[in-house]
Amino acid sequence: RLELSENRMMSALYLKSDKEYRYWARVWVEIITQSNDKTKLEQWCSAFTLSDEETIEATGIKKWNPFIIGINKKKFLEEEIFPIMSKNSNMQRLVDKVRFDLDSLASK
Repeated sequence: RLELSENRMMSALYLKSDKEYRYWARVWVEIITQSNDKTKLEQWCSAFTLSDEETIEATGIKKWNPFIIGINKKKFLEEEIFPIMSKNSNMQRLVDKVRFDLDSLASK
């Protein structure tokens, strides 16, 4: 089920299907959270705080893009992903860290 959700999530990203991406990301996060794989979840969450590669290539300037395929990253994580992650108390520090990083980026 994990592999299926990863593949579907990446396909949705490639096809720029925001609804499908949201759905499969939630499924994937739920599986990863239940399996207590903090490392994998941390890597995935960190992608939401990285500079946008297209912006860097076009302008030569590193700039954080608050959207991924039209989805507001901060809102998506806050409203849909963090509640799932918070069901596992071992993930609370990660939620706090990513929330802090997002708040820092959004205030720039």
